[in-house]
Amino acid sequence: MTRRFRQIQSSNHETIELLGIIAFTEGQYPTRLAEVRERELHIQFAHLQRFKAHTRASEWFTPSPELLSHIAEISTPPETLNLPRLVSSPINRK
Repeated sequence: MTRRFRQIQSSNHETIELLGIIAFTEGQYPTRLAEVRERELHIQFAHLQRFKAHTRASEWFTPSPELLSHIAEISTPPETLNLPRLVSSPINRK
C-alpha cells in the first residue's frame, strides 16, 4: 500500500493526502466489488472530477464538504491501519 501511494505521489505535483481506506475482503471476488464501488463513486462525484471523465487524470477530484463527509462516512482513517496520511511533499522528494 505504501509503495503504491508513493507511486501515485511521484506522478503528481500536488501533495497527495490519503483520507480513508475502504477494504474489500468479503465475498468470492472482492476485487470485482471494489471495481463496481469505484465506478459508483466516480458517477456519484463526477461533478467534482478535475479532468475529463475516462481520461488518465479523471482519478482526481476537487475536495468539497460533500465529498469529504462521504469519505469520512464510508472509509477507515489511514492512522487506524498504521498507514501514513502523507507520504511526502512533492517539493521535498528525492
